[in-house]
Amino acid sequence: MSNVALATGGTYRPKGGSAFDRRRSGGKVAARPALCLAVFCIVVFGSSLSWWQSVDASDGASVAPRHLDVDAFARGGADYGRHLSRRARDYLAAQTYDDRGRAKPRNGGQFSSQDRRLALAVLGEAPKNVLVFGTPPDGPFWAETNGEGRTVFLEDSAVKLDKALAAGLEAARVAYHTVQRDWLDVDVLDPADARLEIDGAAEVLASADFWDLVVVDAPDGMHKSSTGRAAPIAAAARLLAAQRAARPGRPADVLVHDAHRAGEFAWALHALAPHARFVNAAALAASRRAGDAAARGANASATPVVEFAWFHAD
Repeated sequence: MSNVALATGGTYRPKGGSAFDRRRSGGKVAARPALCLAVFCIVVFGSSLSWWQSVDASDGASVAPRHLDVDAFARGGADYGRHLSRRARDYLAAQTYDDRGRAKPRNGGQFSSQDRRLALAVLGEAPKNVLVFGTPPDGPFWAETNGEGRTVFLEDSAVKLDKALAAGLEAARVAYHTVQRDWLDVDVLDPADARLEIDGAAEVLASADFWDLVVVDAPDGMHKSSTGRAAPIAAAARLLAAQRAARPGRPADVLVHDAHRAGEFAWALHALAPHARFVNAAALAASRRAGDAAARGANASATPVVEFAWFHAD
């Protein structure tokens, strides 16, 4: 996301001397009226232009900053929407959701409204190296938004891979070796566990010297017989550790989708928390509690659905 620092103040000092023609008359300083008026107009015009550029005419929201205030988000005192460009907000407005912000229709792997806002806020508008496990429906918009950056998708489904390539996305086929039912037995911090290997991923992972954003939205983990996401979460953790050692201080983010599920949540917390801050832990916990309440028949419409776990390293 861009962070534009707009300066409208300052002093007017033309080359060769003062801005004003100083003529001493009784100890006073006189200024040329025409030149003073010109300076005043320049300052006013610059201030107006700066204000116009910094405000979105659609709702008055500020243009997306290059760096998010992670502390504010962790406290729950920030709105993802205020960090989005007008184009991103227009994209979000075209989607349909239920009363808790869940995408409609519910099938097709669509993200909730809150998750979409989070992903676009973290993605921002500055060019980044973005690695996505899976090919989510928002993928083409992410790649387009990333512009001059690089967005790569790793997909284990041949059908989804073909669709991604047909859409002009940079994508590669991978294969996994885990099973969701074994989530309690998989140690995502054990590099010797062969189940965590991802066939076809090594070359892609090594193709960038730094991945600014990693999104884990695959493979499938809905059923006990599903593959689960232990392997990509472990890979993201190894990337964070290596990148922090090589480029200390450069920020990186990991988003793990479906972290409301026990397996994904446990793996993400165990593997990523040692290397990064769990920024939206409170929001995810509130969403999970609301989901449990809704399952019992209670009204949870006031709590938006959050299924991304956001980890930030800097």
